[in-house]
Amino acid sequence: MSSQKPMILVGDVGGTNCRLELYAVEQGMVQTTGSRAPGDLIHAQTYPNEQHGSFLDILMVFLKDAGVPEGDSPSAACFAMAGPVAKNRVRFTNLASWGEICGKRLERQLGIPTVRLVNDFVGAGYGLLTLDANNPAQLRTLVGVPPTPGGVMACVGAGTGLGEVYLTAGTDGEYTAFASEGGHADWCPKGPEQHALNEFLKSKYGQAHRVSVERVVSGMGLADAYSFLASTYPQKVNPTVQTEFNAAGDQKGRVVATNTDKCNLCRQVMAWFAQEYGYEAGTAALKWLPTGGLFLAGGLTPKNIGLIEGEGSPFLVAYRDKGRLAGVLDGIPLHAVMCEDLGLRGAHFVAFRLWQQTQVEGAARLRAKKDEESLAGRTPSTALALAFAVGALAFAGGMAFQARRR
Repeated sequence: MSSQKPMILVGDVGGTNCRLELYAVEQGMVQTTGSRAPGDLIHAQTYPNEQHGSFLDILMVFLKDAGVPEGDSPSAACFAMAGPVAKNRVRFTNLASWGEICGKRLERQLGIPTVRLVNDFVGAGYGLLTLDANNPAQLRTLVGVPPTPGGVMACVGAGTGLGEVYLTAGTDGEYTAFASEGGHADWCPKGPEQHALNEFLKSKYGQAHRVSVERVVSGMGLADAYSFLASTYPQKVNPTVQTEFNAAGDQKGRVVATNTDKCNLCRQVMAWFAQEYGYEAGTAALKWLPTGGLFLAGGLTPKNIGLIEGEGSPFLVAYRDKGRLAGVLDGIPLHAVMCEDLGLRGAHFVAFRLWQQTQVEGAARLRAKKDEESLAGRTPSTALALAFAVGALAFAGGMAFQARRR
């Protein structure tokens, strides 16, 4: 394949898998709010990280699989990475063999003019800008108040962990997403059982005084809460579920979430999850006042929408439990994100924006070069006359200034 059009490369890189997409773009394409970034999909594929020695290896295999010949590199790329990104660099703690991934190094290695690495939840933040509020397959409205144009937007997402991000609009109306580690803020237990759970978690994770919200509101939080209840109430354990749980490896949270119909302990864990998710979302709403919209994302949101939407749901009851400031939340639009490709959509959005910027910068360089050539092409007599005229104007201006001073 040899594309006549420029290409952009996008990816969502988690700890386990790497999802990549390649798009063809062209002049005249416009990004509109509430829709995917423009581009014609050329190729999409998912790769298990453990089968490749480096991120560069995966990218090279993908470009080969997509039929991109050497020398025909994409014009821009963005990758949403499941790790802390600083100065366009990231390192995965569970993929030590990959070493540090550097955007600038990838530019040189792949011949891509611009490569941007963003945190996965920053990618999710940009992905919010591509969602259609009128499409229930993408968004479910939980609190239906109109968003404030240019208002702060925020997202809280429960999945394997708990991610948070916020966005602000510039004077041009364009939103910028900012990383947050709000999921690692302190968790506040409610009631005797949760205080006992807090002690269980502190002991397990070697914390003297506190544990984070992520230890409860996440897939791994579901597993830990179940382990706590199973050890506290062994008489309530369902042997079949327990056997499945013990054999599930890093999928223990999934076992808990999918066995609420046959296991009372699983049912209690999921009620706790929905409640604490609601409390944390309400706290995020008070901190950021996202009148542009607060969004719930992550894999656990669509899978447990029955515990989240609807008046009287465990989530909404906890969300509104903010004492004298409960009324503030009534003015904040609240939505549940139902699609699970938010990070990939966001990476696509950023890559398209980067490509647009390179087009603008390239056009500016071309104009500057033409201006230089035009000036260099002037005859000596024309250049001399121009210089004389400029000097004469400067002299006349100086004389006029002196006259005004007198």
